[in-house]
Amino acid sequence: MAIPGDMVIQLYYDVYDSDKRKRMKTNVFFKMALLAMFPFFQIACGDNGGGGEITPPPTKRVIKIMPIGDSLTEANEPGYRGYLYNWLKVDSLNVDFVGVNKKMPSNGGDEDHSGFGGFVIGPGASVGDEWSHTQGHGNIYYHLDKGYEILSQNCSYILLMIGINDFFNNKEDGYNPEKDGAVRLEGLVEKIFALRPDVTLLVSNLTPVAWNMQGFGSLFNEGVEDIVKRQQEQGRACYFVDTRNGHVWDAKADISEDQLHLTASGYEKVARSFYSVLKPLLSDEDR
Repeated sequence: MAIPGDMVIQLYYDVYDSDKRKRMKTNVFFKMALLAMFPFFQIACGDNGGGGEITPPPTKRVIKIMPIGDSLTEANEPGYRGYLYNWLKVDSLNVDFVGVNKKMPSNGGDEDHSGFGGFVIGPGASVGDEWSHTQGHGNIYYHLDKGYEILSQNCSYILLMIGINDFFNNKEDGYNPEKDGAVRLEGLVEKIFALRPDVTLLVSNLTPVAWNMQGFGSLFNEGVEDIVKRQQEQGRACYFVDTRNGHVWDAKADISEDQLHLTASGYEKVARSFYSVLKPLLSDEDR
C-alpha cells in the first residue's frame, strides 16, 4: 500500500539545535528523501497503483536435454555439446543439459551428459565389457535402466548419437554393424520410448571417418532414417538428425589425427545438425 501524504508531513528528523533554520533545512531534506523512496515502499507493500497485487513476470520453463552416446558425446575438447548449449542460450532458451556423467566443454556450456567412451549400441558383448568404467556392460542399451541408470535423469529431449563403436568394439560373431547395426539401434530406440514414452528423441546418423569419408556406415545411416520414419508412424516424437549431408566434411580439417574422432570444426558441424532440428521443436512457451 502507499503511504498517505499527511503521514509524510508528520515525518521529519528533528535536530535539537538552537539554530531554527538548520532544523528546517534538515526537515526538508528528510521529507524529500522519503518522497524519493515512495515507489520502493509501494512495491514492497504490493501496491501497483490500482490497489491490487503486483504480478511477477512468468518464469521460463527449464528445458532439460540429455545428450546420450559414446566418446563423440563425452568429448569436451571442445566436443559438440558446448556449441549447442551456447547457441540455445543465445536464443534465450532456458536449457539445462542433464546426464549421469560430468565433463565441462572447453568452450563453455553445461558439464552434464550421458556419453561413454567406447560404448556400443547393445545389447551384446563388446570390447568395452572388460573396462572398469563399464560395470561389465559396455553398451548404452544395458545402462538405460541398469548400471548407470541413464534414464533415471528427468528430461524432455534426448540427443542420441551412437553406433560408430559397433564397427570396432563388437565381439559378437555374426553381427555385421553395416547391415545389422540399424536393427540394433531400433531396439535401443524402442527401449527408450518404452521407458520414457513422452520424451522427444533426436536420433543422429554416423559421422564420417578419415579413411572412408563417403562410404563408411552408408547402409547403417540409411537405416537410421528409416527407423525415425517408423517411430513417427507410431505417433512418437522422433526426429532424424543428419550429420553427414548438408555439410562439406574435410578429412584433414574436421577429423582428428586418430582418423575417427573430430576436431573443433567437426564437432561444430555435429552441433549445427542437432541445432537445426532441435530449435524448431522448442515452442514459444519455452522462450
